[in-house]
Amino acid sequence: MFKRILHSATQALAIAGLVGLIAVVILNLIATRLFHLLGIPGSTGIIQFAMLGLSCYAAALATADRKHVNLSASLSQRWKKLVDYSGSISSALIYTVLFFASVSFLTLSLSFSTGLFGIPVQVLAIPLPLSFLLMLLFELAEAAKHRRLLVVLLGGVLPGILVALPTIAEFMVSGLGLELQWLLDAGNLVNQVIQWLIVPLGLLLVGMAFLGLPLFLMLGGLAALLYLGDFGSLINVPNEAYTLLASPESSLPAIPLFTIAGFLLAETGASKRLVNLFRELFGWLPGGEAIAAVMVCAFFTTFTGANGITILALGGLLAGVLSGTGFYKEKDVHGLLTASSSIGLLFPPSIAVIIYFISATFTYQNSPQLIEGSNFSINSLFLGGLLPGLLLILGMAGLGLVKSLGYKATRPKLSVKRALKALSASLPEILLPVFIILVWVSNLANLTEIATMVIVYLLIVEAVYHSIDKRKAAESGARVSEKAVEAVDPAMSLFKVIKEALPVVGGVLIIIAMAKGLSTFIIDYGVVERFTLWVSSIVTSKAVFLLLLNLALLLVGCFMDIFSAILVVAPLVIPLGGAFGVHPVHLGVIFITNLTIGFLTPPIGMNLFLASYAFKKPVLEIARNVLPFLAIQLVILALVTWLPWLSLAFVG
Repeated sequence: MFKRILHSATQALAIAGLVGLIAVVILNLIATRLFHLLGIPGSTGIIQFAMLGLSCYAAALATADRKHVNLSASLSQRWKKLVDYSGSISSALIYTVLFFASVSFLTLSLSFSTGLFGIPVQVLAIPLPLSFLLMLLFELAEAAKHRRLLVVLLGGVLPGILVALPTIAEFMVSGLGLELQWLLDAGNLVNQVIQWLIVPLGLLLVGMAFLGLPLFLMLGGLAALLYLGDFGSLINVPNEAYTLLASPESSLPAIPLFTIAGFLLAETGASKRLVNLFRELFGWLPGGEAIAAVMVCAFFTTFTGANGITILALGGLLAGVLSGTGFYKEKDVHGLLTASSSIGLLFPPSIAVIIYFISATFTYQNSPQLIEGSNFSINSLFLGGLLPGLLLILGMAGLGLVKSLGYKATRPKLSVKRALKALSASLPEILLPVFIILVWVSNLANLTEIATMVIVYLLIVEAVYHSIDKRKAAESGARVSEKAVEAVDPAMSLFKVIKEALPVVGGVLIIIAMAKGLSTFIIDYGVVERFTLWVSSIVTSKAVFLLLLNLALLLVGCFMDIFSAILVVAPLVIPLGGAFGVHPVHLGVIFITNLTIGFLTPPIGMNLFLASYAFKKPVLEIARNVLPFLAIQLVILALVTWLPWLSLAFVG
């Protein structure tokens, strides 16, 4: 009962943040574009703190629903119990540390900040510590459910308080003005012990990530360890999270909005309409169904931003379409769909490109000479990804065509009438990317505004389809059941989509927030400079650098999700790219292409596990099926790496 009430309250707070974000963006857009006003008073601040609340409460929902990204391995029942216990203890410990660090940050770092509409900024920033407290409570509720509450309290929460002693002392002495020298001494002792044990503790955290510890806890825990081991302040971790999530100039609000839009597309009838359209347009061609499947995968991945959503939401539907034609073996179907489930990450409005731009911007601000004379912007990055993304689509569709040859099943004849009917039915979805690109290229709206317009557009489209379906049912004398109406009703679809999407949104955003703390330590403590000098002293050739970069990023793509990989690894790679004269846009395209392919790299590429779940096949079988498609993608990666004009053709 307690967990259910807490879950409902957290969900309501997350939805309130999302609604506030969408409402302000829409009203501000109307005020500035239609009525040429200055905008809604305080709109920037409202968007900032709505985004902060949405991120924090959605992350808490991801904890409650067990939706955080991890690298869990299949274990025997005997070892699984031990791993579950250690995972709960580790999670509770890190939640406790981050909670106290956030409370200290709220009290000490924001004490002199101005508020919004007279509300103190500390009140507006409460979602940060509150979210970690909620995560801890959800973890304890889960532990109580499995009868390990006492173990988690004694083994996780109490040691967490001990590890957090330096920041607790900082809060008590500097924040409350108490004279507690013994507490300061205890905090210094904790710093000293962690400094001695930092290497084994760090390796333990990384190992726990492979056993199911959420990646954001590994990143946040590593950041906390590094700051404590260097006698720095734990406040730095929540400070970097707050700075990123509540940044007034960031494109970050576009991420949850485009994710909602992607879920809305997958939930409604858009996927079936698009599959039907592409089947009518290309089904009469050899490999036509493969072309259709690849294009649908690229379309949905572009909007959802996370490759896993595409394979899980559309894998079954597309596999049924391909297998039903009689032109494809089951292994080829599974290989094609698995390999195609992330190729849309290079096209606008890809969330991966947005996050890379945000991360790169922080790096280039510290080293502006790296982009001197170069055209580096979010627009140039999207333009740079167009040709490489198109090559990936052509490569997957071409191999799908080859796999279909030699079968004697009957192909449907091209019917202009059916094709036009399918086109008219799916025209709203077809026009959507055209609309986004036109608005984006013309600079009529920023990414956050475009994402909001996409959501409104999709809701209007679904409302129209819902009205048409009801009218047809009434005209035919059929009675639309209440369940059928619910399935297509736009209001019900939106509410269902929001409930499903919020944990995913929270899981992504909290990874980005924790990775920012780790990447800031890497930059501020000179790790980047030392790493750049070390690599430059060993590698003197640009060709060798690019080869090693590809190998390293493919490996990173196996072990990390794309968002944390970008924020943790990009600050190390970008200065090296500058040192070897690689254009910033070219480097960004190489980076994202590598991570996209890394999802497929056996034996632990994340897409292999997701496809195994979607198709109910062993991971090793999926890995074997993917190999021919992986080989084509590696060839395309080589072309993108060694032919810079593929990335720079449209970049002025």
